[in-house]
Amino acid sequence: MVHQSPATRPALPPKALAQHELEALKSVRMNSRDRALIAVLSMCGLRVSEACSLTVDNIDWSTDTPSLRFADKRGKERIVPLNPEVQDVLREWLESRRFSDSEYVFCNLRNGQRLSRKTVWAALKTCAQRAGIRHVHPHMLRHTFGTDLADRDVPVERIKDLMGHASIETASIYISVSEEQKRRSIDRIDRRSRLSRWWSRQKNRNYRFFARSRVEMGKTVGRDGELCQLTDNLSKGIDTLVLGPIGVGKSHLLALLDAENALVVKTLSPVKEALINIAKELHKIGRLCPDGPDFETIKKQHTRTTIQGWTDMVLGSVEKNEFVLIVDDLSDMTTSVGRLIDKLNRKFTIIAALPEVRKPHEKHFWKFDRVEIEHLSTTDAKKLIRQCAAGANIEDYPMTETRVLQQSAGNPRAVIEIMERLRKEPAVTRSAVRDVSHTGARDQIDLTFAVVLILLFVVAARFFMRGIGSMEGYVLAGIGSAILVGIRFFMYRFKR
Repeated sequence: MVHQSPATRPALPPKALAQHELEALKSVRMNSRDRALIAVLSMCGLRVSEACSLTVDNIDWSTDTPSLRFADKRGKERIVPLNPEVQDVLREWLESRRFSDSEYVFCNLRNGQRLSRKTVWAALKTCAQRAGIRHVHPHMLRHTFGTDLADRDVPVERIKDLMGHASIETASIYISVSEEQKRRSIDRIDRRSRLSRWWSRQKNRNYRFFARSRVEMGKTVGRDGELCQLTDNLSKGIDTLVLGPIGVGKSHLLALLDAENALVVKTLSPVKEALINIAKELHKIGRLCPDGPDFETIKKQHTRTTIQGWTDMVLGSVEKNEFVLIVDDLSDMTTSVGRLIDKLNRKFTIIAALPEVRKPHEKHFWKFDRVEIEHLSTTDAKKLIRQCAAGANIEDYPMTETRVLQQSAGNPRAVIEIMERLRKEPAVTRSAVRDVSHTGARDQIDLTFAVVLILLFVVAARFFMRGIGSMEGYVLAGIGSAILVGIRFFMYRFKR
């Protein structure tokens, strides 16, 4: 008897579902998320971890051949075309899910967070029991995908590329295959009639999915000049403020900046929490205690460390102008945040976004270059509307475009939110367009000065009434003062 070594012993054939079992699994009653999940696992060959990590930005609808673009478990980019059946179930799930702002494609139905492997196993087990299939696990669907490709005489190099294997013998050799070859390989798995496949392609040809407050990543509308200026300032290490009203796309521009040495934080308030977040980012890249424990242990060890202590720890971990600190939102600017900016600016190049710079905080930004962003022009707003409306069933597009322009005033977020609301309708009728409205883009009037002026007048009237001995007038003036103080408090609170 000849004994084979582990290196030469042939691998056992993977367990895969028979075609009738897969069809039975897909035909059972389930929610749209599980249906889309099973389709992606069985007809795209994703690992369960890859499906759980899949984000909306990983779905590329921008070409005639929509595809998934993501990093596999080895960190290498993997591109898997979507056949029309997968496009249909994905579109149905994305348009119906409750948490439309979740970045993950397959989110938890209760809280919108990333789906866990345990939840995927449980969902598949439930569907398999309903279909009368035993011992089904997510990786079997991946094996089913590979087996189906092999049964249809797809070349082994193409199978290797589609499934994300390093090589035929699981080594690390990448063989590229043209997008057209990939599309044809995937399309052959869709066993529906030719008419059904053709109709799916027509519906999905120009489809775009926009989550709440999200424009297509990697693209801008009417912001090319501002993006070029930001990129130029980034390359030169120039501190920059991105200024503009709410919803004009400041955060989107910052997200498009490509810098290997960038640290991104949401805000700098509260100050101590912001410093801890910066320290955490530095620890991830090995600059904060490179040979020390994990960050949670470091955080527990410094529970009583002051703001100054965390500041010294962060500044002591970097060299001058070594990193760029990108702050997504400085709208909650305070004196303490201003002092922190002054300290961080000694070592970091700072690029931050905020609606406007108030006079008390001017001294903290005197050397910052300023990139001001306005509402979109009519031409650019129409272009964004066309992008958002792609694939929607709109009865009267000119009327819809005019209505959206009126309600949004060229504010990109308002355009996207209005179109998202309309897309939820089975058909965008004239009546639905007439009923849609949006207040976010309307000009806001600052009544602070008027309220303070009236308050001073009421206080003066109160003293006057006391001086002339009118107790009724004195009491009324006191009540008016209390009301105005309350109005001022709530105005400040909502403004923040």
